[in-house]
Amino acid sequence: TLGREIDLDTVPRWEHLQPEAIVTETEAPLIGWFKVAASNTVDVDSPLGASVYARAADTIKQADLQYSRILWEYEASEMAIDVDPSALRPRKIAGGGMEMPKLNQRLFRAVDIDKGERDLYEVFAPQIRDSALFVGLNNLLMRIEDQCGLSRGTISDANVEPRTATELKIVRARSYQTITDNQRALEKCLKDVVAAMDRYATIYHLAPEGEYDVSFEWDDSILTDTDQQTQERLMLMNSGIMSKTEFRMWYFGETRAQAEAAIASVNQEKSDALESMNPMLPQFGEGGPQAPQGPGNEEGEEIPEEGQESPAEEGQEPPENEEEEQEADETGLNRTKPDKNGQQPPRRKKKRNQFPPRR
Repeated sequence: TLGREIDLDTVPRWEHLQPEAIVTETEAPLIGWFKVAASNTVDVDSPLGASVYARAADTIKQADLQYSRILWEYEASEMAIDVDPSALRPRKIAGGGMEMPKLNQRLFRAVDIDKGERDLYEVFAPQIRDSALFVGLNNLLMRIEDQCGLSRGTISDANVEPRTATELKIVRARSYQTITDNQRALEKCLKDVVAAMDRYATIYHLAPEGEYDVSFEWDDSILTDTDQQTQERLMLMNSGIMSKTEFRMWYFGETRAQAEAAIASVNQEKSDALESMNPMLPQFGEGGPQAPQGPGNEEGEEIPEEGQESPAEEGQEPPENEEEEQEADETGLNRTKPDKNGQQPPRRKKKRNQFPPRR
């Protein structure tokens, strides 16, 4: 028994409660009722549900019997040696009797054998018929899967027939449908339980009266490929159709506020990392990128380009302005060799400060 009934006033915390109460203005009984999403074939007149394996009860018994046959086949096929009693020596203990050689006792059996031309030892090692027995067991297991609404390969041997990934997805559709139906039935039961809890909380002033929301999220990984869904949602996010906040809410199960806070924290970390790298990067000004100051690159000092001799090495000083450069041209310092036609080729003027000084 569950125990004996006691009065409510026995417990000080319960003494103010009424033994019976009538609850009005309710849309349904204050209970939750779960019923397997399958018809009751055991008792068709009963409103109660049946177990998920009710239809396969007889087949399960047959499968258990078939498995017992397999075990007996292995036990009955154990190797033995039938020995003529004359090949066994008498025991040296009181009472007489026969004694077998000092080997495994289950290996030898004393049997009267008509000698003739036969040996005194005869090996008993029949062939095991396990293949046919396992095929019969697997067929029974597939029948159980069909009767319980499971896909082939759930409890039976899934390697009987090779299948591709698409075929496996189609085969698993039966289990997916069975699970989905029972999930819906469980959702209805849980919603009724939450409604009863809300009603009791209102009656006993345990929580303020108001609206509430119930949500369910089932992981249907039987047919859903999580990796593929992740790649698809990443593509939607990169194309601008989905935001980072929505992606985190789906992937991590966060609320919108948690996702936005996490994204802000990540962006702040990136900004701090870039600021820490700024001293190591070249600074850009009006004249282009400027190299760090060093002993060979003082302010105001130009470094000649590769392959170009400095004016000091040529023994000439660079002209300070265009007039000096023109005078140097008239004196022939900047003239080039005439071509075959006797014409002077145009002189190319070098632009200073076109490129930043090299270190």
